[in-house]
Amino acid sequence: MTPGCQCRGTCDVEGGCAYGADSEPPERRCARGDHCALRQPERDDSGAPTGAWLAAAIESERGLCEDCVRVVVHALNHLTGDFVELTMLLGRTSVTTETLVAASPDLSVPINLWIAALRAEIDDELQSWVEPVAEVLAISWDTAAMGHTRTAVRVQRSAVLLANAVDVLLALGPQEHSAWLNGEPEEDPDEPGVQATTIRDGVDGALALLDLHRRAWSTGGHTEYVQRIVLPCTRCGQRALVRHDGDDHVVCENCRETTPWERIPFLCRVLIDCERALEEERQRQAAVA
Repeated sequence: MTPGCQCRGTCDVEGGCAYGADSEPPERRCARGDHCALRQPERDDSGAPTGAWLAAAIESERGLCEDCVRVVVHALNHLTGDFVELTMLLGRTSVTTETLVAASPDLSVPINLWIAALRAEIDDELQSWVEPVAEVLAISWDTAAMGHTRTAVRVQRSAVLLANAVDVLLALGPQEHSAWLNGEPEEDPDEPGVQATTIRDGVDGALALLDLHRRAWSTGGHTEYVQRIVLPCTRCGQRALVRHDGDDHVVCENCRETTPWERIPFLCRVLIDCERALEEERQRQAAVA
């Protein structure tokens, strides 16, 4: 590794990477990438948008921005309800149902099997992360004993503990867990009949739990079109404005401030004028220098 290298671990670039002692360290950004709640349009050197999204900058080497942490907490707070709703849906379906769900491009499974697999994955994912988090917090958590409790109770207790300790979850290092694929246990290619394992850290766990909430919410038929507005909130300044399909207003997911939809075009023009003025001032200062 080159002197002053900012790589994660050993630099594998022949001759060292570009991050020398006199170079700026690489940008650290939210692990949600294009799905970051505070993402902004990526721009090239001329300031023109590239068409891609840039996740929010963070201070830690690997983690989530503050808004995405709140999104994870929201998902954990709803996972118990998701699990209960899936159980109710499972009770209303029959083994002979003709409704099929595409679990992969090449496979279709009856919807009751899909729901059962999703319930099992939610339970397994929560148990995989609650034990190491409880250990860090010095909280007694007997996984074997919890395995004998009702599944819904176990899911609720796990989700509540993790929702109140997301910072601990995100700080967890690599952990070995059972592997899942399309809502079903993934088989070890070297040992037929045995579930494969995978190595993940706490950030991976938070993203997996967030995805489980999204999948459960979608399975319950709650998916709706939500338009995300790039403008910053006029109250808190966060870029967290959304407009749900059919609403006549936008709402900030951070502070809950509402803004009439007809006011958005005006705010867009104000933002554009401000950015244009700032760019002209930068060009003026550059010309003077």
